[in-house]
Amino acid sequence: MTHVDRSILRLFVAAACLAGAAPHAHSDTRAILQARVVAYASASAFAVLDPAEKLKRIKLTGIDAPEKTQRFAPQAQRLASEHLGAGPIAIAVDAIDDDQRIHGRVSVEGRDLGLILLGAGLAWWDPADNARLPAVVSW
Repeated sequence: MTHVDRSILRLFVAAACLAGAAPHAHSDTRAILQARVVAYASASAFAVLDPAEKLKRIKLTGIDAPEKTQRFAPQAQRLASEHLGAGPIAIAVDAIDDDQRIHGRVSVEGRDLGLILLGAGLAWWDPADNARLPAVVSW
């Protein structure tokens, strides 16, 4: 199996796992947070305001996208902002790290942002997040 074949296989496995895991979360963090995006660090990390107008930092669970200085960062951020827009988003909280950053799966109108970025080839699976994923998704 070539490197490209393995990469494509990982993409499909990650997409299938994330799609199947949408309703599940860790037992202590089953919250769904409604928010709107106010700033981007990257396509997979951004700041939101919750309904009480409190600022929260979000990281897409299991997804990593190019940072601002990396190739394709503008395209990834543009795609994320097109889907996230100024409207409300739903964040299925998987974990909250020591820095109070929320790790979660973001959906807009029923579409998962992580899967959108993966499908466009503008993000990759982040195995460092495996421990934060619901048990049904961890490999």
